[in-house]
Amino acid sequence: MDRTGFQIMVRGRFEGLADDARAGLLAEVAEHDVFAARFTEDGTLTYDATITWFTFRYLVHAENAESAEATALDLATTALSGAGRAHGDLRCTTTDMALLKINRKKSAFR
Repeated sequence: MDRTGFQIMVRGRFEGLADDARAGLLAEVAEHDVFAARFTEDGTLTYDATITWFTFRYLVHAENAESAEATALDLATTALSGAGRAHGDLRCTTTDMALLKINRKKSAFR
C-alpha cells in the first residue's frame, strides 16, 4: 500500500505542572508562538503565556490516517514526558495531503 503525507495537529492540556516546569515553559513562550508553527516530521510545539493548552504540528508519512495519528500521538507523548511536562486530554486533527485540492490562479490571457 502507498504511503501518503498527513498533517496532524495534536492538541492537549498541560496538567499538574511542577513550578519549575511551568517556569521553563514561560521562559520559552516566545519561541513557541503560533506564528512560528510549521508541520514538520520532528513536530513544532505551540502554546501561549497562560500555559494551559498546547498544540503539536506533525507531518507524518503513513499508509492510513489511523497509523499516522498513532505515530503523532506517540511523538507528542514522548516529547512531553521526556521534558517532564504533565499533560492530558490529547486529541488529533488529521489532514490527508493527497486529498487537498490546489486551486491555481487562471491566467488573464485565457
